[in-house]
Amino acid sequence: MLTLQGLKIAWIYAKKYAWIVFAAIAAILAYVLFRKADTPMADAIDAINARHQAELDAIAKAEAEREAERSANDAKYAEALRALEAKYLIDTKALDSLKASEIERLKALPMDVLAAELAKAYGFQVL
Repeated sequence: MLTLQGLKIAWIYAKKYAWIVFAAIAAILAYVLFRKADTPMADAIDAINARHQAELDAIAKAEAEREAERSANDAKYAEALRALEAKYLIDTKALDSLKASEIERLKALPMDVLAAELAKAYGFQVL
């Protein structure tokens, strides 16, 4: 059985010989940290770094493709907008000329014919 006296004696031995345990731990740690040969750990770290670089390259490539696609879409949008604006101007000019010819035609009509046409177009009653 362990007694208080036995615990005190064990503690004294542990304090006396603790340096051996610490020295062994330090030697193992120094060996692991300072060895020169290629280790499986170094290979694993190199593999991790290579995978990380491959992921970064894939992300950069995807970003470049997305940016190129966006630029192409922006160019298509700008071209479609220019085409619509040109068509709008042409249609506006055609409508303006149509309106002008209709106004000239209406100016040339006698008042009673003009009143009849307006009544027919808007549902008015001519008195």
